[in-house]
Amino acid sequence: MKEIKKPKKPLIYYYSIVLIVLLLFNVLAMPWLMERQIKSVDYNTFISMTEEKT
Repeated sequence: MKEIKKPKKPLIYYYSIVLIVLLLFNVLAMPWLMERQIKSVDYNTFISMTEEKT
C-alpha cells in the first residue's frame, strides 16, 4: 500500500502568518505600551499635579 502524503505548504504561508501577527501587535499593542511610559516633568509641574489630585 502506498501512503498518500499531503503536499507541504510553502514557507511563504508561514512567513505571511508571522508578518500578520507582527502587524497586529504593532497596531494594537504598541499604542497601549507607548502611553504607559514614564513621562519626566519638572518639579513645579509635579507639585501642581499632586495638588490637583488631592
